[in-house]
Amino acid sequence: MKPSGVQCTPALAAVFLATFILYNGVAAPPLPNPQAVTEVATGERTVARASWWGFDPVDATAALQAAINSGAHELIVENVGAPWITDKLTLASNQRILFEPGVVVQARRGAFHGGTDCLFSAAGKTNLTLIGPGATLRMWKQDYDDPAQYKRAEWRHVLSFKSCAGVHVEGLRLVDSGGDGVYLGVSQKGVPCSDVVIKKVACVNNYRQGVSVISARNLLIEDCLFKDTAGTAPAAGVDFEPNAATEELVNCVMRNCVSENNEGSAYTFYLRPLRADSKPVSIRLENCQAVGCRRSVSFVTANDDETAGVKGTMEFINCRFEGSEQAPITIGDKPVAGVRVSFVNCAVVDPVLNQPNATPIVFTSAANGVGTIGGVVFDGCSIRMAQDRLPMSYQDMSGGVGLGDITGTLSVTRGDQQTVHRLTLQLIAAWMPFRSFKQIARFDSKGNRYEPALPKAYPARTLRMTARQRGLSEWLLWAEAGEQVTFTVLIQPVGKPSPRSVPVSLISPSGKLS
Repeated sequence: MKPSGVQCTPALAAVFLATFILYNGVAAPPLPNPQAVTEVATGERTVARASWWGFDPVDATAALQAAINSGAHELIVENVGAPWITDKLTLASNQRILFEPGVVVQARRGAFHGGTDCLFSAAGKTNLTLIGPGATLRMWKQDYDDPAQYKRAEWRHVLSFKSCAGVHVEGLRLVDSGGDGVYLGVSQKGVPCSDVVIKKVACVNNYRQGVSVISARNLLIEDCLFKDTAGTAPAAGVDFEPNAATEELVNCVMRNCVSENNEGSAYTFYLRPLRADSKPVSIRLENCQAVGCRRSVSFVTANDDETAGVKGTMEFINCRFEGSEQAPITIGDKPVAGVRVSFVNCAVVDPVLNQPNATPIVFTSAANGVGTIGGVVFDGCSIRMAQDRLPMSYQDMSGGVGLGDITGTLSVTRGDQQTVHRLTLQLIAAWMPFRSFKQIARFDSKGNRYEPALPKAYPARTLRMTARQRGLSEWLLWAEAGEQVTFTVLIQPVGKPSPRSVPVSLISPSGKLS
């Protein structure tokens, strides 16, 4: 007698097997391994697999965070055939995380509503390694930029390290963040990220930067790609931008990197917060390329008083700057006595094609500049451009700050005609005429008492007196003894950010703080 029911032919058995293996089109999730978890906790195992803590295809946050917190020296995040969908995760010290080829760690859609929520973050941690050739860490940039879904912020990074030491990131693709691919900042004043290696990493389609370097000591970025950054300023491939004079950029090296098609500059250096008494900077770019960005290299220091010019060195060696929308090299407020800048064997190719009157190299001085602009050498550098225009120009917004100490050799090629220029004071003056005014020392207002020059010099009661200031400011308000005065402070953000509270201190003539 034949058994009743369905007969299991070989073909049908294969169908059943496929149904068992596949779950919603992906490999069936691995099962938790409580015994292995216990052995990791007791120290019997030092290498762990993330799936031992389970895998939830909808939200793997709890399992992945538990695996990170386990104390395993090495944690393997397996390719289970589906993304590890997670909320924000916190990294642990003394741990190496290996992401298998094909792994995708995906930010959970609808999460990350905190303005500083990052996919992976670490503060004050040591010895952190993330390795993942062929693996991707991905967020939801388009959602975060939608005001109907999210409050605007620019700090939803893929990887955030603050005051961390011994960081190694290699082989990963960091994409679609609501901020930076990698952020190197501080959680403790005066403690930079140190001994950091970022190697063979691709930062693609991030919102603010591919990499932001706020404070770093002994940093190597090598064989990396920074591409398609767009969303909010600076929108650079890599941005070196300290927030305070106590931060530092010491022994920072970039080597064999490409910054391509970024909305902002390929490599930008906003050093204005650093002062003469900050730690001298030491930054070096070797064999790096910029392709199709707004600018190739853009940097600015401070030049507003005697203490402004940060010291140190910035070197660009064997770099190629190609197809920028604006001047590929822009040097702003860089006093002669400040950081020494060198371009050695660098090539500028097809710059500012849509702006025939623009020059490939631009020096600028802001409205409050006081020191002579310069301290830059172009050693064996070349410019290839089709237009007949000067290699350099100077935009003096300060009204009388001159140029000096711009030296080296510059080869300019137009078609098949090449001219080699030796940069001298006479040539610089011919290319960039300027007028220098007598420099007047800044007046020290401390300990002085102020009175109106004319006793009756009062504005009309209905007259609204306004003044604007960006950043920190100090104002003196004069009034007769016993006179009641009022004033209003209006805080407005620069750019897209929402307004936030700002401390305001009132000091009476007696020196009392309120």
